[in-house]
Amino acid sequence: LLGPIQRILPLPGAGVVAVVGEGPSAKALLLPPGNGPTGATTAVELGGQEGGIAAWACLGAEAAEDAFVYWQVTRGVPPLDGSAPVRARVPSPGTTPTVFAYATPMPPLRTDAAPALKRASRQVDRRWLNGFIKSISLLGNVQAMMAADAAHAEEAVLIRDGVVTEGTYTNIAVVINDHGKPGAQRILTPSLSSAPLLAGVTRQILVDHVPEIEECAVPAVMLDHAQEILLFGTTTMVTSVTHLDGQPVGLVANQPAFLAGVLDINAS
Repeated sequence: LLGPIQRILPLPGAGVVAVVGEGPSAKALLLPPGNGPTGATTAVELGGQEGGIAAWACLGAEAAEDAFVYWQVTRGVPPLDGSAPVRARVPSPGTTPTVFAYATPMPPLRTDAAPALKRASRQVDRRWLNGFIKSISLLGNVQAMMAADAAHAEEAVLIRDGVVTEGTYTNIAVVINDHGKPGAQRILTPSLSSAPLLAGVTRQILVDHVPEIEECAVPAVMLDHAQEILLFGTTTMVTSVTHLDGQPVGLVANQPAFLAGVLDINAS
């Protein structure tokens, strides 16, 4: 009723955002996953600033065959009319959320023939305990990444209280030999209850579709005996760590053999 659909943006777990209409009158509609007996759903219009920015980001992605869309919503700022303290720690009535979004072209997934390779460095996880919250307060991540960069690595493997948590921008999995089954291997990823860490969309997709992945506490000592160390992320996809703290992981020419092709759209 509002006009032609210009763009549909999937939001894993939340449904899709559909942009309808054209030009300044374009509107963004959130369509949650169908919950009716026939899979029908009720669209929720994203009004005001949120809707406008969502529409802009989706339409920006329209210019590319494949695109990365980043959409960030924070609590915002208090009213500036003097009705609330400017530096209030407790949200004031009338606080308007701040919304930021951008879209940038990405190489088509089908061209990712060879998985990426990275070097990593172990770093102490000094961040806050609410690591399950997707926050823009990334000082701890930045400090760990700077330390990893100084160690000539492209990612940090964060460790807290003797267990692996995650990377600064990725989730982590470790492939080890299964000593109870000669020749067999196990793939372990830190469980969400083992340490404060983000669930990760790519991590969850892999956990849902690869039953061999075990969610559990991953002792940091396992890193020394890992056959593979894998990084998961939205743009990282499945990346293999070839060196940890300068030492080769498994074979020097390591590739993510355990999960090769899992995220390849042309794979069977």
